[in-house]
Amino acid sequence: MRQDDTLRYSRYSDIIQIIIKMQSTNEGLTLNDIADELCATRRTAERVKNFILRNFPQIDELPSLDRFKRWGFINLTGQREFASGFIGFSENELFELEKLKKQFKEDNNRAEILKSIIDKLKALMRDTRNYQDFKFDNIKALLELEGYAINQFSRQKLNTAILSTIREAFKANKKLSFNYTKRNNEKSLKIVEPYGVLYHFKSYLVAKDGIVKLFDLDCIENATIEKETFKPDKDFSLEEFSNRSFGIYQEEPFKVRLLFDKKASKDAQNYYFHPNQEIKLNENDTVEICFVAGGTKAMCWELFKWGEHVKILEPQVLKDIYNEQLTRALKVN
Repeated sequence: MRQDDTLRYSRYSDIIQIIIKMQSTNEGLTLNDIADELCATRRTAERVKNFILRNFPQIDELPSLDRFKRWGFINLTGQREFASGFIGFSENELFELEKLKKQFKEDNNRAEILKSIIDKLKALMRDTRNYQDFKFDNIKALLELEGYAINQFSRQKLNTAILSTIREAFKANKKLSFNYTKRNNEKSLKIVEPYGVLYHFKSYLVAKDGIVKLFDLDCIENATIEKETFKPDKDFSLEEFSNRSFGIYQEEPFKVRLLFDKKASKDAQNYYFHPNQEIKLNENDTVEICFVAGGTKAMCWELFKWGEHVKILEPQVLKDIYNEQLTRALKVN
């Protein structure tokens, strides 16, 4: 990356500001629009635009009826997803709306309209966890991009060329073809509708091949974007699909209850096991964490890291598989 493309952390709010502005128009923004919105130079506008294009595949250059290049959301699905993640409302903004409502106390019609707006905003603010997680993940990406953070963990080595091809297929809503080799060496040619990527110990392409399936990225070769486009299933949500499981295994969800002892209590409270987790602090300083998901093997692999500091309270099937995995490991070692 060139030095003049490097964005400082202080520009994070500018990026959000421009993306929100892009959501508000179908025509997209020119470089001059971006510079005017930020009260910045054209050079700064160029850097912000380049960063957004590199990191947000839902945004790209749009067709223009004049001589100016414009950038914005390339489809409505991406626009809706970003709207739910980026746009939030502060308590202060609601307070100002409440004050405005009182000013219209003599005008019942306007007062009722404002009341309806306030109630809808409050409903949207009831659960801000997804927004906070979204913001946190993107701050992490910015810190890594700028050289202030390193992701220090063992992870799968991914083929960046294949990921790049998959990304372009996402952006264009085009079908993707590739050679797929299963673990038993069975080979086949797949032509699928790509929906997303799940990162875990191993990483998988989420795609529709008759039904939505997972394809191990390690087993994909010769990925090619097809000419044929497809209309994404509006009822499919990548987030909801992933939340059904712990890790990537799509099993029927079940209730999980874990008990962490005093030594692990603080760490467990600050650990993100699953999006729907609930935390209960006990009087003896232990902590209980509950969530609903499928994926027994992935849960066992996660719990191994906590050693003797975690106890499975339920379900029994998870206890049995956990003990079975431990027994197998002991036989090998």
